[in-house]
This record gives sequence, structure tokens and C-alpha cells, in this order.
Amino acid sequence: MRSRVRALGLAALLLVSVVAGSVAFAGGAAAKGTSNATVTAEPTTAGATANHTVNATIGSDSASSALNGLLVDYDATESATTVGGVRLDTVHNASIYRANDSTVENVTDDLDAVNQSNDGHTLTFTFGGSYQLHEGDVVHVSYGGVGNPTSAGEYEVAVVANPQSQNAITTNYTVTADPANLNATLAPNGDGVESTHTLVATPGSAYDDVTLDSATVDYGWDVRDADPTSTPTAFVDRNGNATYDAGTDTKLNVTAPPEVDGANDTVSLDFDGAYTLNATDSVVLRYESANAETIDDYTVGLRFDGGERLTDGVSVTDGMDWDAASLYATPAAVGASGATHTVGVHDFDAANHGNSLNSVTIDYGAGEYPADVSDVGRDDIEEIELYHDGSYVDVTDDLSEVDGSDDGTTLTLGFGGDYTVHEGDSLDVRYDDVTNPDANASVETTVAVGVNGAGSPAHATLSLTYRELGSFFLADRDDAVTNATHVVYAFPGQAQDGAELDTVTVRYGGDAHAFDGDLSGVTANTTRSIVAESRFGFDTETQPLDVTRVEASADAVTFHVADGNYTMSPGHLVGLGYWNVENPTTAGDYWVNVSVNGNGSDTTNRTFTVEPHTNVTSASLDAANDTAGATTTYTLRATIDTGANPADRRDVLEDAALDLPAYAESGLDEADWRNASVDAVEIERADGSTEALTDYHVHAYAPTRVHVTGDVTVSTGDTLVVTYAGVENPANATEGALPVRVNDGERGANYSVVAPDATDDGASDGSGAGEAGDADGDAPAPSGDTASNSDGVSESASLEHVGDDDSSGTEKAASNTSDEAASNETTSTATTRTSDGTTTSADDTTGDADGTTGDDTDANGASTTSTAASTSSGSTPGFGVATALLALAFAAAALLARRD
Repeated sequence: MRSRVRALGLAALLLVSVVAGSVAFAGGAAAKGTSNATVTAEPTTAGATANHTVNATIGSDSASSALNGLLVDYDATESATTVGGVRLDTVHNASIYRANDSTVENVTDDLDAVNQSNDGHTLTFTFGGSYQLHEGDVVHVSYGGVGNPTSAGEYEVAVVANPQSQNAITTNYTVTADPANLNATLAPNGDGVESTHTLVATPGSAYDDVTLDSATVDYGWDVRDADPTSTPTAFVDRNGNATYDAGTDTKLNVTAPPEVDGANDTVSLDFDGAYTLNATDSVVLRYESANAETIDDYTVGLRFDGGERLTDGVSVTDGMDWDAASLYATPAAVGASGATHTVGVHDFDAANHGNSLNSVTIDYGAGEYPADVSDVGRDDIEEIELYHDGSYVDVTDDLSEVDGSDDGTTLTLGFGGDYTVHEGDSLDVRYDDVTNPDANASVETTVAVGVNGAGSPAHATLSLTYRELGSFFLADRDDAVTNATHVVYAFPGQAQDGAELDTVTVRYGGDAHAFDGDLSGVTANTTRSIVAESRFGFDTETQPLDVTRVEASADAVTFHVADGNYTMSPGHLVGLGYWNVENPTTAGDYWVNVSVNGNGSDTTNRTFTVEPHTNVTSASLDAANDTAGATTTYTLRATIDTGANPADRRDVLEDAALDLPAYAESGLDEADWRNASVDAVEIERADGSTEALTDYHVHAYAPTRVHVTGDVTVSTGDTLVVTYAGVENPANATEGALPVRVNDGERGANYSVVAPDATDDGASDGSGAGEAGDADGDAPAPSGDTASNSDGVSESASLEHVGDDDSSGTEKAASNTSDEAASNETTSTATTRTSDGTTTSADDTTGDADGTTGDDTDANGASTTSTAASTSSGSTPGFGVATALLALAFAAAALLARRD
């Protein structure tokens, strides 16, 4: 029965609403069914899709009748309101507020339909008539999907309850403009400094549906110092974090760097016109510019396409200079955990003068790559020093709080206030357990440092390196020899972090000419290896590397490491020294590539240069009086072979030296020469003429070393003659050989001192002219190696020279090769210094199968050792050289790492 009544009612409503609509809204007299009405929108913003709420108060003529409908006509004054989106399912609530007892009766269940008419500007809500109305009751309907007018203003709406028989009541609802807003920040905001300016703008209704072609920012100060080459960041921020996120934000394409125009107080940006602004967008502009020189409050204005000006206030304060802080990390590698950071704040500004030290804030979030300080605690604070009036004061005892906030990107140190800071003071803070920001490349990021929250923060740049696999190469000899010692260092990179070291392979080659050296003589027995846990200094933990097997060919050698022996870490060094290497016979540049676990790259390529050398074909050392204890004159003679190529560096005489072993217990040691002087330097030419040299100087700490200047040329067959006066013979009879060097060529020269004899006339017996058993009368070179030094005079690279006045080992390591040239024959009765600082003396002249000392390989591939009577450290000469070169290479690598 009720459904039938409803059907009849709906039919009547539709019929009457058409007739009544044309009469009632024409102003004809009708019963007063609706006495009052209100319409509200949420949001009120122009152009927004909003929720509307209608309240219609029932008049006397509608009292005691059933609720059949509610008509809301937005077209009363040609309104731009649209209701096409309103449907039955967008109705939030329909209720009757009862006047008699203030109760609310929900009638949503009686709502049967929602219809639009008048081109989508009029709504009719149809009810089933199940609820009675009384005078003073309020019919309440709330619904969504309404399109607010696109312009702000007051808009008329006609409302009537039970429209089939009643007149409408006209009311107004308010539409507001989309609010425009600008938020401008300066980082830092100190006076007269370059800073990052960030503007976050909501364009508002005035810019709705406007194509973005340009933006101008006007300042109240001169911005001519703005960086014209900086790249502005511009985007529509979709998630409200003011940081560009490629996955969610809309990038705005700036077509040129910022331009300063107007009265030098305006920065202009040009866009490509591809984006249309919406009133509610959040547009972010960020670029580098200059702050005002004067401390004050300023207004910054922004216009899009020359339209309405958006404004915000900024303050320029008495702040620290941008570079008034420093920050260093150890290790300075991206992603490193447990890093130590040292922060310095220099020259406090006036804002801190006379205040107690209460807080220090280190904000890593100020930069693009924030570090993580969430693990930094009180025990991680190593040092806090305040520098005032020329002295440092340790203020660590006043530290009361350590807190890593902002998701671990800000470190705050709180103090008890026992110390006072002054303008011009400085503060240094060192703390551990920082996790450096991670990245796939080397980065620089900004860190803001504040003291007591006064003034603007100082800014420091944290520079971090992405560690690639790297290498370092050093050779004890850079000429064509058959028993050279080579040293490589491999620097594990971040790609190797945590991996076990299995192999290190060293490959040799040449671009201009083929590598004709040979590494097949390298074995595990001719290898020494270490791991250093830091590349940043000498005071570091080292451990031996367990090389179990070596595979060697003519141009490559692979070192196999025991399983589990070493886990790689960036910043560590893997050092390998190996001898029995045959250098190339052709002078020139060769490449050396180091790979770790089969991985190598351009970053592990190094250069090995083989140089042409001056050869000393014979050498002698004769005393005018060879009696023990006598003070006498010695004459050094060295005959030169300059090679087949004229006009290369072998043809210019640069250095001549009689190398004296330090700390020798017998023989012509350095103590015998402390009062000696160079009496004459001459060249006996191969054509029989003699040339006296005057352009030379003697080394300050080595009286037997002569450096010749003036580009004196020499030829094959010339003999250099150096006369030393005032030499004191040893107190006891002795004999031996000393290295004689000309340029980088070396030869041994024999000497002998005899005991006093009543029949001895004191003259030399000529024993220095040659070595017994030597067919050509010349003396062989001593074993060992030499290295170039800073004054151009080459010296022994064994450990006695590490740390000498001319830092030969470090310089040689820095150049990747060594300038050394030693003969491959064992010195007869030569006094040499071992790696532990002691001396040994070889009593015989011994050569192995190939004319060199050191290890050879027998027919079965086993390593054999030559039979020299005595060798350094009880092993082959190459072992001592490798030990020394590892030390030299480590020193050089540490210096190079520090320099990086």
C-alpha cells in the first residue's frame, strides 16, 4: 500500500514541480512553506569541487505535511555553480532538526532520487513522504560533487521544501579566491654571504590555468653578486617536502641561468612554457644568490608571468661567513661506518660574544647527502676544545648532553654553561661512530654548524670519496737487468668491501713496443707480502699475507692467497714485493695493471719506465799511502760507456759518488772520511786529453758525493777522476770494495789497507786497480739497489737510506719507478747493511748460472739459491730489497693518500 502511495506522490511531484516552478519562481503568491534557508560550501575556494550543505526552515503553510522534496536552484542569478557531479551516492546526510524537542531525525533512508535540471545548475531531492513536517523544523541535506564558481564572490541560491506547492526562499553562499602564499628562506641568512634561496609558492586563483613562461623575484637589496652560472631547481612539489622527487614531483624546465635585472635587485627565470599552473600548486624555486650586506628585515616578492605579486618576509642577520666552519672525516669514504668527524667553528660572530657555551648543533641535513649520527653517544666524543686568546681550553668536562635527532641527521651537544665564548673564538669538536652518507660516486655535501642558536649557522663542506679499486707500482731498477725487484700495492675499493682476497694478478705490457721482460722467475719463495690496515699513515697495523702459490709467465704473475686469510676493506693496502724479474731490454714506457680477484680497470693501470743508463766499465780506488792509520789522498777512477745512442741523458755528466755504507764496523766506512775533501775532479778523455772540472759541488752530508753542473758531456771510453784529500785510513789492515757510481751506472772498486811495516814506504801497492780473478781488471758492482733523490744524486735504496735527508724512497715511489742501476754480480768482500740495520760481509765473488745473484729455477721448477758466502737477512739480495721497497712504497703511498 505504501509503495503505491509513493508512486502516486512521485508522479504528482514531477507534474507539480514543472508547473509550480514556473509560477513560484516568477514571484507569484503562494503559501509560505519555507521561512528561511542557508547554503554553505566546504571548501569555499573558487573552482574547487566542494561539499554543500542546505538548511531549509519549515513555515506555517507546510506544517503537518509530509516531506516530499527539496529543491536547490543555483541558477537564480545565472550562477556558475555546477551540480552535474551530485548523485544519490554523493549525499552524505539528510535529516530533520525538530523544533519542538531539538532532536535530530535521520531521514536519509527516505531519500529516493537526486535529479539535475537547468543545464546542471538545479538539484531536486525526492523523498518518500514517510516523515511529517512541523513549523520551525529544519530540513538538512549535505552532499558532495558540487563545482564552485571559478570566481570569488557572493552567489544567490533559491531553496524550497516540498516545491510542488510552495514558494522558494532566496539566500547567498560565499565563494572565496584560492589563497596565494609565498614562503622564502635564505640558507644561510647571514649578511653579505652567498646562500641558497628557496621560494615555495602557492599561486592562488589569480594564476589558475596560467601557462608558466617566467618568474621574477624582487629583493630589497642588491643581488648583482648572484651566481649567474648556478643551475636553478624548479618543480611542483606533490608531497610537501620541498625536495625534488623524480617519481612524484613535476619538474619545471628552466631554459637559462638566473639573470639579474631591474635596479640590480631582481632575479629572473625563464621557463619553456610546457606547464600550466593550478591555483593550489606548490611551486618550488631554488638557486644560489647573494644576501644583503646590511642586517635588516626585507620583503621578497614573486611574480609569475608578470602577474599578481606574492610576498614574504626574510631576515638577514649578523651571521658567520659561509666558510667559517670546517669538517673532516676519517675515513673520508662514502658509506663508511664508524667514521671519525672533526668539526671546527672559526671566528665566532658578535651574536655569541659574552655568552656561556650552551649548545653546539651540527646539522648534516642541511646538505643533499646527510650523514647518520644516531649512534654517536657521550662515549664517542673524543675532544671538545675552545680556542680563546691564543690558547686552547678543553671543555669536554662541561658536556651534559649528546643527542642525534631529526632521524639521526642532526647532532646536538649540550653544555652546562661553565665556559664563556667571545667574538673571534674558535671551537673544535671530534667524535666517532658516524656513518658517512652512501652514494655511488664521490660527493660534497653541506653541513650547518650552530653555536647557542645565535645568528645564522656556519657552513662546512664534507668531502667524501667513492673508493675505486686502485694500485701503486715501484721498481728497484729501471734499466734492463735480470734480477730486478718490483713492488705493487692494491687498494681495495668499495666494490671489494667484505670480500675475501683470493688472487692478485699483475700484468705487464707496452703500447709503443711489446713488453720483452720476463716474470717467469717469480715464485712464492721470491715474494714478500703484507696487508696494512690503513693507507693514511705510518702508525698502522700490518699483517703478513699468506701467499700459497704463484703462477708466473713472461708478462704476468698471479699470487694466490690462502682461503680466509684476508677480508678486503676500502682504505687497506695489499702489498706484494717480488724479485727475479727481468726488466725489458728496450727503453720506454710500459703499463702495469693490477687486478684483484680478477677485477681490474683503468684505475689500476700504472706506468713503468725503463731508462737508458750510463755504464761504468771499470773502476778503481787507490790510496797514495795505504798504511793503516795514515791520513792520505785517494784517487777514484771510473771509465764510462754511454751507449750507442748519442745525445741522450747518458751523455751528460751529472753525478759521481763513492758510496760509503753507513755504520760499517770495518773498512773505509763513513767515519774515515769525515774530514775528507774533494781536491780535484777531472775527465781523462778517450783521445788522451784531460779536462779539469770546476763547476761542481759536494753533498753536505756525504763528502764523497759530487754533483757536476754545467752540462759536461762524456763519451764512451772517458774516465772520470776524483781526488779525495784528508782521508784517514782505518786503524787496522783491511780490504774490500766500495760502489762507484757515475750518473746511474755503478761499479765496484777494490781497496786495501795494510798493516804498518818497517820496510813499507807507505805507497799504494795498486791493489785497487782490479780484482783478483777478474779478466778485465775491473771490479764488479756490489749487490743492492739505488734510488734517485731530490738533489739528483742516486743512493742505495736499502733500509739504511729510509728517512735520509733527501727522502729518496718517497720520491721514487711517487714516480712509480726507481732510478736505480746496480750490477747483477755479487761483490767480493763487500760490506753491506742488512734490513735490520746490521752489516754482513761477502768474502767471495760469486755468480749464478745467469751471471746474477738471487734465486734461479732448476729443471724441476724448484727455486734454488746462489752460493754467496753471506747474504742480507740470510736470504737472497732480492728479499732485502723487497723488504726495503715495501717500506718505501708504504711511505710513499701514505703520503699520496694524504695528498689526495
